[in-house]
Amino acid sequence: MAVEAPDPKTFGSWEDAFQYPITTVRSMERQLRNDIDSKREKLRSLVGASYRGLLGTAESIVEMDGQMQQVEGYLADMGVKCNSRLLEKKVANFSAWDDGIRANDRERYTFASQMAVLRSCPEVISRLLKKGGSVLLASKVLVISRLLHKKLSQRKNPAPYLEVLRNRLASLRWKLLAKTDRRLQNVESSTVTLAEAMCAFSLATSSSSTDVLRHFLHVRQSAVSELGQRSDDEGIFNSLKLIVQTLQDCQQIFPVQLARSLEDLKATPLLQSTGLQALQKLSLDVHQRWLAEDINSFIPYVRHDDLQKSDAARLLKQWAKQAFSSFLKHLGTKLD
Repeated sequence: MAVEAPDPKTFGSWEDAFQYPITTVRSMERQLRNDIDSKREKLRSLVGASYRGLLGTAESIVEMDGQMQQVEGYLADMGVKCNSRLLEKKVANFSAWDDGIRANDRERYTFASQMAVLRSCPEVISRLLKKGGSVLLASKVLVISRLLHKKLSQRKNPAPYLEVLRNRLASLRWKLLAKTDRRLQNVESSTVTLAEAMCAFSLATSSSSTDVLRHFLHVRQSAVSELGQRSDDEGIFNSLKLIVQTLQDCQQIFPVQLARSLEDLKATPLLQSTGLQALQKLSLDVHQRWLAEDINSFIPYVRHDDLQKSDAARLLKQWAKQAFSSFLKHLGTKLD
């Protein structure tokens, strides 16, 4: 029975091989030679494959070097053609051109928006006066229209239509003041209604608190005289009633309530007031951004603190004396 040859790779030294018979030793020799040949072939295959990969890598490096040289050439050419001063000059010229275009557009839009709002103002004022709307709101629209008319009239070649608008606004101002006076004359008007009418008069005429009081007393005096001149007895009675009501109204409104109302007008820019923003005919949601800054930020200047309580009492006392004198005169005429 043949003895199986041991594995020579498990020997600790070459001397261990000669512990076996010669045939076994030769068998181990052949086994070792076969293993050497097999590993030599594997090594040759591995080296060959690595060499081919190395050649491919070298070709890639050469190709990358060529591409890098091409990119460097492009960059060098761009550096020669790109003059920083020339580019800065081009950018500056483009910015100036763009600003000029924008300025022209802004000027056109500003003119168009200001003209559109101004053309709408007379219609808005007329509608407010006809439908019994707020005289204070109508007065605010009138002030805005005057600002717009002044701004447009200052242009190099003002539109001829501005003169038509000016005349129409002047007529509406007279109607507004007339309607305000009627509310001030009305004995049934509440203190809130009277204060609103007084603020409207102050805005439309740039009057102070003292001026407003004088105007109110003048209007009431005229109403007292008109009532006293009526042929019926009711006129005399209403004349006395108006005198008494005027004394009560003045004590309630002047100077504190009116001063607060006038001060509220200066709390925010006029165009930001809720009433004006709600007027759809003016289309402020579209045009306001193009209106001049001084119009957008305009706050009416009205003196609200010039009237002292003592001054109001003095003026009222003088008026009462004159009103009662007029009343007694007309009463005497009736009795005669």
